[in-house]
Amino acid sequence: MSRIRRYPIGRVGIVAASVALALGGCGDSGPIAAPSPAPSGARTIEIEAEDALRFDPPELTVTAGETIHFIVSNTGGSDHEFILGDAGVQAAHAEGDGHGAHGSDEALAGLDLPPGATETATVTFEEPGTILFGCHIDGHYSAGMVGTITVEG
Repeated sequence: MSRIRRYPIGRVGIVAASVALALGGCGDSGPIAAPSPAPSGARTIEIEAEDALRFDPPELTVTAGETIHFIVSNTGGSDHEFILGDAGVQAAHAEGDGHGAHGSDEALAGLDLPPGATETATVTFEEPGTILFGCHIDGHYSAGMVGTITVEG
């Protein structure tokens, strides 16, 4: 498995908590927090989670040592998620209750994406290898809602 450096939970946790507070208890008409800005020096990549059970784009290439700020948007009307990790993380998540890998030390990122939501995650890819991103809601992953990130040396 590639070694990945994550940003401290403080930065990610504060953004996640802010989004949760903005969305929680507000219903569909509540305020939605804007996606967090990319850290200095990070490259931004936008990904759409689609109701056709696909991610767009489905394949990405990054360079080892590069920091990527993902902006992931659910453009459909169904719930989706963005779980970033190797094949083992994806398999463990698929076997769990649908949310087990989000808090796992093995998952590089885990975003819940209700319809119309946009969430962010920032990850530094340390070593060459292959990382997957997938949605495990109601069989979406097995239907093909998975993407590949090639980390080049």
